Amino acid sequence: MGLQGFIVTHSLPKFRGRNITTVIAGLYAGHLSGAAVGSLLVEQLGFRAIFIIGAIMLFIPLGSVLIFMKPYMHKIKCRHYEYKPLNKIEISLKSSLFLLKSKNFSLVLFMSIIPFSIAQVGFLSFALPLYLESEGAVSSTNIGRILMLYGLCVIYFGPLMGRLADRTTNKKYWIVLGGVIGSSGILGLYFIHGITAAAMAVFFLAVASCCIGSSVLPYMLAIPRVEKYGIASVTGFLRASDKLGQMVGPLFVGVMFSITNIKIGLAFTGALYFGTTIIFLLFASNKEN
Repeated sequence: MGLQGFIVTHSLPKFRGRNITTVIAGLYAGHLSGAAVGSLLVEQLGFRAIFIIGAIMLFIPLGSVLIFMKPYMHKIKCRHYEYKPLNKIEISLKSSLFLLKSKNFSLVLFMSIIPFSIAQVGFLSFALPLYLESEGAVSSTNIGRILMLYGLCVIYFGPLMGRLADRTTNKKYWIVLGGVIGSSGILGLYFIHGITAAAMAVFFLAVASCCIGSSVLPYMLAIPRVEKYGIASVTGFLRASDKLGQMVGPLFVGVMFSITNIKIGLAFTGALYFGTTIIFLLFASNKEN
């Protein structure tokens, strides 16, 4: 939340998409590539060594913040006229409900951000290893290589799509494009099987993440009620919703797998995500309100 809030308060509106996608590229690349690299190292060094390495690496961000962020460790004086400092905005339950009454804000929250997070984490962290094991990829090294595709795609395609989204007036269609691509990748596993199909699903989900990550925050910040609530605060709202979807994702997919098999469970997850994307396309207006 702090990272995205920092980027928002120090970026011109026309550069927010590319700046946010650059940060997200680092976050997701580290998060998901860490799982991939960990799976490669655990076979060579064992679990105990991985825990020790992870603990030591936690000191790297602390040192980076103290060194590289030192020039910014003062009271923020925003240079952009459209931003209102947080100390002048009252954040309360009433103001949050007022924000949720915005049709576009609620649609992008409940029909795009949360469904994508459910599909993303539910598929990558829970369903994908089980699917690959059922397809014969019993080695954690093979699973790690496929997971690494996600991080690589986000690193290389995320900033590029951020620049393209910044040049687009209407960010709505980028969000829809991401939903269609991501849900198609998961749905495709119902018709095409095997490790190659799983790798393509991961790639499609990564491209969807790039499309949504580059457009959803600029789209939300263009809503008038967001300015009244506070731009940086809405960024925190966005992150909290994203984490909610990530928490629900494995639970949702797990329930699907307990009711039916992996194939149908993945198809239902992809269909649900595609359905929420269509709802967003039909009911979210181009003119923010």
